[in-house]
Amino acid sequence: MTSHDHNTNLDPFFTALRNCTDLLEVELAGMDLGGRLPTSIAQPNLLHLQLQENHIFGSIPPAVGNLSRLMDLNLKSNLLDGTIPADLGNLVQLNYLYLNNNLLSGTI
Repeated sequence: MTSHDHNTNLDPFFTALRNCTDLLEVELAGMDLGGRLPTSIAQPNLLHLQLQENHIFGSIPPAVGNLSRLMDLNLKSNLLDGTIPADLGNLVQLNYLYLNNNLLSGTI
């Protein structure tokens, strides 16, 4: 999977997913995606978000805390940095959280 901008801007993709109201899972592991995680990543019905083993950089947007139904979040093996957002504490349905192999700091 590649985009017109060589996978450096994830915002158009996640914004387009807002029209997929029945979408429960996004798995784009190892797809050579880059760019920052956009605020539009917060698709309210998502249960599983798998973006591991890509080249995603920057911080985790606090909007991830709005994924109230999310059960599985896998962001391992990217280039994420900054602090782990406290908003992840809002994910009361979360069973699995993978953030390893990034440059993140802080506590959960």
